[in-house]
Amino acid sequence: MGLELKNVSLAYAKNTVVRGVSLGVLDRELVAVLGHNGAGKTTILKGIMGLLRPKRGQIHLDGADIVGSSPHENVRRGMFYLGTHNANFSDLSVTINLELAADTVDDLAVVEKRMNEVFRFFPVLGARKSQKAKTLSGGEKKMLEIGMAMMTQPKVLLIDEPSLGLSPLLVDQVMTIMVEINERYGTSILIVEQNVKKALTIVDRAYIIKLGEVIFEEKAANLINQKQNLFKLF
Repeated sequence: MGLELKNVSLAYAKNTVVRGVSLGVLDRELVAVLGHNGAGKTTILKGIMGLLRPKRGQIHLDGADIVGSSPHENVRRGMFYLGTHNANFSDLSVTINLELAADTVDDLAVVEKRMNEVFRFFPVLGARKSQKAKTLSGGEKKMLEIGMAMMTQPKVLLIDEPSLGLSPLLVDQVMTIMVEINERYGTSILIVEQNVKKALTIVDRAYIIKLGEVIFEEKAANLINQKQNLFKLF
């Protein structure tokens, strides 16, 4: 059934940032929310994850109402959120970061299997598994955080600006990995991104958001073929 938002509004104190947004991500679908900085994209992810409670509207995961659920409860339901800031334990090793991400998994054999899968995706993490996270490069930290998401094998993965601060080569690698996670694990993925061209190469559909409102929704393939019209929306 996937993830669905209906007429959701979100605010910081009295400042309403997101106004009546409706969007959805079907099972096994890859969807992008695109827009300029400050449009409300990150706020939408925070609202979904339970970091910010909606002023009004509904948020459903597989048909269940999750408004009011804590982030921890939503992780147990099968969601994982990757923000723009370092989402790791900087003074702990790569291995321990991955183990902590899998704290909802009781079977140690499953934890070990998933960790080995992370190291197959990211051999550099395997080579640095005893290093503290703070000693990793920016790109390696991003890999670690994606690896932490993989440890939970979420139903829905929320990713905020995966290209931020990365070289073009690493951006391509991260985007490719998003597709692999989607295909291998059947994970539904919602990506918030300013790099419109890169996002459209991997997603099925995209929502365009401006000043806290969804102004357009279309299949990615159609948007790629209408570049001139697309950029007029921003």
